[in-house]
Amino acid sequence: MLKIGEFSKLSRVSVRMLRHYDDIGLLTPAYIDRFTDYRYYSESQLPTVCRITALKDMGFRLADICRMLSFYDDRQRLDECLAAQQAALQGVLENDPRPSYQHDPERVYGMEFSGLEVHFKVDGETLTVTGIDHC
Repeated sequence: MLKIGEFSKLSRVSVRMLRHYDDIGLLTPAYIDRFTDYRYYSESQLPTVCRITALKDMGFRLADICRMLSFYDDRQRLDECLAAQQAALQGVLENDPRPSYQHDPERVYGMEFSGLEVHFKVDGETLTVTGIDHC
């Protein structure tokens, strides 16, 4: 068992965010001490927190991630969600009134999308999300 601080360091997710994940039912600690309310996580929960982080980096909302974790091992359903997210981001790109993004495939662009700053590269018809930050 890992204390919340240890799990935070290993997963690179803040203690505050781990508490939030617990509050919304996204990632529940393996054990909570009933006297101190201290949260303990299992090493086996690291892949789950990595999945959450990856999906967040792709622009998914926490509510969507919670739903997606229930079928994360169903490759077809997961691929459908990922394709829909890619199409949504592509739609944002296509509807952007700023100049065309097709000129420099090495340039990293950024735009605000649903309260997030989305960073991406465009090479021809391929859009690659390189990072997502909270605004």
